Amino acid sequence: MEKTLLINAHPDYTNHDHHSIQLLDYFLEQLQNKFPHAETTTLNLYGEDIPQNTESTYATYRKKLMVLPYLP
Repeated sequence: MEKTLLINAHPDYTNHDHHSIQLLDYFLEQLQNKFPHAETTTLNLYGEDIPQNTESTYATYRKKLMVLPYLP
C-alpha cells in the first residue's frame, strides 16, 4: 500500500478560495484516482500545537540521549 504524508504550511488551510489549497485538493483527487488504495495523511502545521524548540528543550533531549546505551 502506498502511503503519502502531506505537510501543509498554509496559515489559512481551511479556506478553499486560496490557489494553494485548490491545488492541494486537485492533487489529492488525482492521487486517489491513480492510487485508489493509497493512504494519505495530511499534517496542517497551523492546526497543530507544535512546541517551540528552545535551549531548554535541547538540553532535555541531550540529557535523554546521554542515558541511552550506545549501539554500534
